[in-house]
Amino acid sequence: MTESATQNDTACSAALTKHARLMVVARADAKFCIGIGDASEVGRIIHLTRMDGPHKAFLGTMVLHGCSVPVIDVAAAIGAAPETADKPRMFVAVQTDPAVCIAIDEVLTMRKRGEEGAREGPHELVQELVTMDGQSLPVIDVSAVARLVDGAAAPAVAECDGDRNRIT
Repeated sequence: MTESATQNDTACSAALTKHARLMVVARADAKFCIGIGDASEVGRIIHLTRMDGPHKAFLGTMVLHGCSVPVIDVAAAIGAAPETADKPRMFVAVQTDPAVCIAIDEVLTMRKRGEEGAREGPHELVQELVTMDGQSLPVIDVSAVARLVDGAAAPAVAECDGDRNRIT
């Protein structure tokens, strides 16, 4: 096997492993999944600075480890929750560049990915649909979420150093 084929196999295995476990979360009346490997932190939203943004699902920014980070209401973006839903209580910080937080109300459970086959997602932010306990749940494509704000929200979001520990 060539070196590039081995690297490709390793990358594919890593991608499957990354989403072998899913975090099932709720926002308003919607449930969706985020790959555990995509999440870097879950916490309570202490203060959300509301502002207009590049997308209807852009709620504003919050400070996370000294950086101003955009907060996206993915449930509203994919049409699974009303845009007028109550203020979110929690966030999931995802490992993207630029950094992004996904608004949630609660973490419902952590689940091992089932043996059922996944289906292609019906929305640009949905990587795929998985079946859990008889329900079809979207798995969020965090890279697509980051692309919603990449560049367009730059004036509202401060640049952080490489460690994302402080505003520079």
